[in-house]
Amino acid sequence: MAFRQALLRAVLAAVAAMLVFAGPSFGVRGAASSAHGSLRDFSKATAPNRPTAAQRAAVKALHAKVTWNSYGTAATLMRPGGYLTKQAAGGTAVVAARSWLAKHKVIFRLSTVRDLRLVADSKLTGGRGHAVTFQQSFGGLKVVNGAGRITVSMVPAKQLHRWKIGFASSTSDAFKSPLNADDSVLLPHDD
Repeated sequence: MAFRQALLRAVLAAVAAMLVFAGPSFGVRGAASSAHGSLRDFSKATAPNRPTAAQRAAVKALHAKVTWNSYGTAATLMRPGGYLTKQAAGGTAVVAARSWLAKHKVIFRLSTVRDLRLVADSKLTGGRGHAVTFQQSFGGLKVVNGAGRITVSMVPAKQLHRWKIGFASSTSDAFKSPLNADDSVLLPHDD
């Protein structure tokens, strides 16, 4: 009986040690190395950024209300009682959202919209609305943990190929990762 208890304690200690030391790698399966380097080559956000004067001026020009996230980009952007625009051009919701973001990229600290990868064009139930979500990437690397996403909500306007933009939002944080509660990790694109 003493032998079984000692064996059970040893196995439990080994499992506990394995969970402590291997646990952080559970959330990044398959990301150990790539053409972009190893898992050690990641970027982590530093101190919160404040919005620039140009960003504040762009929001004011839209007559919009904004909340800022820790990256100094618009966490939520909307115009109470109205639309951010009623004239976003595009044959589809995705094209219109990308076009609108290109025109207002300073608010989201985007240098270009070419690096935005479409995550979803979600048709909203009960109406004609769309929520279009993009994922930012930096130098060919995508951000994981939900950070770096931008969503534009819109409905078709009466004019053909025109859209009304209701609100836009971006994420700086999503869920807490096993890597470190404050880290956003850059990984190579799978696609």
